Amino acid sequence: MNQSVSPAQAGTLLYVNGNIAASCSYSGGCTGGLTGTGQGVAGIQDHNAVTIVANGEIDITGDLIYKTEPVTTSANQVVSGTSPACCNGSPADTLIPGHDNGQVFGLFTAAGNINFTSTYSNDNLEVDGSMAAIASGQNYGFGTPNGSINVLTNVGGRIEDQAHLVNMNTFNIYFDRRFTSDKNFAPPWFPSTTISSNGPSQATASAPTAQRVQWVLKNM
Repeated sequence: MNQSVSPAQAGTLLYVNGNIAASCSYSGGCTGGLTGTGQGVAGIQDHNAVTIVANGEIDITGDLIYKTEPVTTSANQVVSGTSPACCNGSPADTLIPGHDNGQVFGLFTAAGNINFTSTYSNDNLEVDGSMAAIASGQNYGFGTPNGSINVLTNVGGRIEDQAHLVNMNTFNIYFDRRFTSDKNFAPPWFPSTTISSNGPSQATASAPTAQRVQWVLKNM
């Protein structure tokens, strides 16, 4: 049980004291790294809350996909079996009724980057869940050290200490809106972020605000 939240919630944390590393060749083959069960095949089951933490780099070499996606990934998406029927007439990134089965996945490192490598012939990759590469002043973030990605899809969210140049045609991010609809919902033991004010004017500074521009980022 994750006792760091109230009420306590079921959860699993896997800690790797080092890198989750892949060895990749110029021909495109990779061994090691973090991968699921195949391209487009669900590997994160319902009713599972898991966070994987590494004390180093995290190399992702294959799809990591929810069995049940919590939000839509296209406008006017028709999701069979939903009640009420969803989601024709709605934009992408709409919460799907009945699709919150407690499934949540987190990836976190404070000692390296999260790197993406596609081992598939179409050079696409999907990683569901919330990903964070953060450590104050260390410039950690996301990378593509082993070649280009055609389309990288994320259903969840991303946090990085420093934005990096990445070699990919399209990066689609569909924010898991359960993170805002339920303030207690997150991958187990996942780090939280805060906004602080520094400097002599902090006593009179107005509170910072944030505004959503769009959920889907392309051509990064």
